[in-house]
Amino acid sequence: MTINERFKSLRDHFGYNQIQFAKVLNLTSGMISSIESGDREPSKNVIILLYRQFNIDITWLLTGTGEMFTQSDKDREIEKVIISKINTMIYERKLNYADIAKTLNLPEENLKLILDYKQKLTIRLLVDFCYILDIDANYFILDRKENLEKLKSETEGVAPDELADLLRRYAPPQLMSEIKEKLLKIKNLT
Repeated sequence: MTINERFKSLRDHFGYNQIQFAKVLNLTSGMISSIESGDREPSKNVIILLYRQFNIDITWLLTGTGEMFTQSDKDREIEKVIISKINTMIYERKLNYADIAKTLNLPEENLKLILDYKQKLTIRLLVDFCYILDIDANYFILDRKENLEKLKSETEGVAPDELADLLRRYAPPQLMSEIKEKLLKIKNLT
């Protein structure tokens, strides 16, 4: 299978036609068609977009070896729980998708794809959702009140919004991965 065929199989995996896939990636449908037909290969920027939007394993895309996705099954399950909670809050608060998308600076179609589990929820978007919904990010990680109180006492003096903003702006991807791992360990202990 060529890189072009893997690109097409990725689009098929998510059930997009070429026009929809182009919108999700902010490309033209002609570019999608050219890549799939083998007239051109995906650029470095397109490959990075695929990684960021869908958590595609770049080695798989380039060589065909390994798994299509870098995200583990456990990570996907956690992401589904988080998205489910976001959907519930949007429904309960009777929020408008268009307003949320505008606030997130995200096309409404992409927001719907995320909330339908068809597009990756990035850490940046999760932080932005917390800001928009005016909730503590721990809501998504910890379900038990006592654990939330414990975590709040350990981070006393640091506003959650301030911390999230600093992480979003300055934390390198490796640090974000380490933080995610530690938070998942805390979740598993509770």
